[in-house]
Amino acid sequence: IVIINTTKPLEQLKLPAEAKKAAIVDATGIALELLGRDIPNTAMLGAFAKTTGWVDMAALEANITETFGSKNTEAAKIAFNKTQLFEL
Repeated sequence: IVIINTTKPLEQLKLPAEAKKAAIVDATGIALELLGRDIPNTAMLGAFAKTTGWVDMAALEANITETFGSKNTEAAKIAFNKTQLFEL
């Protein structure tokens, strides 16, 4: 599984041959818009939750809100919804 923070389309990315699944999200753009800073960490957590299904999004939201605040929670939610998934 490869999760990439980018605005480029999948065709322009050089993914490893071993990759079976890819996800693309503009986490930096989301962070800049919501937080005013280039800190895409919580947006990438939202992308990770959507891509893998290993993390319950409701639990993730609660933990992000408690630790980082509501703007970061919104960044994770937006990234979750905007993440593009590809089976390779």
